Amino acid sequence: MGFDENKHLREVLDTHKMCHVQEFVNKVKKRREEIKSKMHDHYGCDKYSSFGSGSFAKHTATNVKFDLDLVEPFKHNAFGTLQEMFDSVHDFLAEEYKNSNVTIRKQKVSIGVSFPIEEGDERPVEIDVVPGRELSDDDYLDSRDLNLCFNEDHWGFKKGTSQKTNIQKQISHIEGKSNERQIIRLLKIWKKQKDKKYKSFVIELAVIKALDGYYGDNGLWQD
Repeated sequence: MGFDENKHLREVLDTHKMCHVQEFVNKVKKRREEIKSKMHDHYGCDKYSSFGSGSFAKHTATNVKFDLDLVEPFKHNAFGTLQEMFDSVHDFLAEEYKNSNVTIRKQKVSIGVSFPIEEGDERPVEIDVVPGRELSDDDYLDSRDLNLCFNEDHWGFKKGTSQKTNIQKQISHIEGKSNERQIIRLLKIWKKQKDKKYKSFVIELAVIKALDGYYGDNGLWQD
């Protein structure tokens, strides 16, 4: 009997479903809500409603690697510069968790919050808080555009410079694309196993582009 490629790929997807680590996912979600509440209480009307992003929001997460990011959209007049916004969020979170073993670190465009590993868990709960500022006064609710602050020299950007992004559009871009999401998850599993350094966002765009207009067999191997 020949090897069934489609069956094998379906089994790979099944073993990497998030439901297998649901207890840990619940812990991550609880911590994200905790941070979300702290940000709301501190910044109030200086910002808009927080929302989740990353692979979990896009339904492309696997249980070996997934992101639960928290995007914090600030109003244009909340800060004089993007660097002030970034530093303010970092300093606030550092102050909030100063009496705990929580690690707060500045990253490229986000503030990483890492909680101590709990007994029975293989990894710590980690949340990336992504502060962004609307492009002009009262623009965000219509456009959903944000400027992110580059806290490090990276991708050709200097520290303190900005990049326009629309995270809501990125999430919407993959909604309803169930076949594409399966292929993206398979490639992310392969990337993790082979220790490849490809950006997940690049994989997402490549898969969506490759399958655009494809109406053939929907088998995983054929795709």
